[in-house]
Amino acid sequence: MKSAKNQKKAFAIYTELADRGEFEAGSNLGICYEYGDGVPVDYKKAAAWYKVAAEHGSVVALYKLGGLYAKDLVLPRDDVEGLALLREAADRAVGDDPVARFISQDPSGYMKRLEERMKPRDISSAGLRASKRIEKNDPLGAAP
Repeated sequence: MKSAKNQKKAFAIYTELADRGEFEAGSNLGICYEYGDGVPVDYKKAAAWYKVAAEHGSVVALYKLGGLYAKDLVLPRDDVEGLALLREAADRAVGDDPVARFISQDPSGYMKRLEERMKPRDISSAGLRASKRIEKNDPLGAAP
């Protein structure tokens, strides 16, 4: 069990690392905000940190951000973007390490959750959006 003191210390370390440009630390800050580890739960801040890390190539951040969309924790609701993020993460999750397998297998069911409430044309749009980002090596489609 994590103690509040350890969670706050971890949050401080992640913040310091993120300030130095360590993008995976940004993904960890997103997790802290999403689950209230060392800080109050704040989904808007979680999404912001996931975006920063995802823009720098964090596959975990892509998946976690897509998960926030699937759980309706990002406003405004955008199922196409959520599914695009999850598909992009799954395509980028290469290798046989546990994290890549987890993302590829989507045991949380985020993709299924989104697809069940989407129209076929929107599912297709999400796939196309993810494919374009992967082709251009442009996570989140942020490049001009």
